[in-house]
Amino acid sequence: MEIESEAMALNWNSVSAKDVERACNMVLSGELSPRSQAKGIFLIKGNDKLPAKHVLRLAYCIANGLPLDSKIKFTSGESLVKRLRSLGFDVEHTQPDKDEVIENESG
Repeated sequence: MEIESEAMALNWNSVSAKDVERACNMVLSGELSPRSQAKGIFLIKGNDKLPAKHVLRLAYCIANGLPLDSKIKFTSGESLVKRLRSLGFDVEHTQPDKDEVIENESG
């Protein structure tokens, strides 16, 4: 008999500041690099800007005993920023400059 897995709501309350710290250290050490380039949300750790989604994804996996390469979907960037800030972390949410985007498209 085959069991069909259902998508479950993620329990972000399970993630602690300690889990985020562990994830930051893994990224900083080069142990787990992000799959893609961050697009505008960064966790500030000392003088480093870390990809916030990647860090929070790792922290969620650590907190819940999941494989570190698990795919975790975020509902919005704003919820990610709020969650990290609620745990005491500095987060930078940047938007690309419109002129820069136009220049890149035409050049």
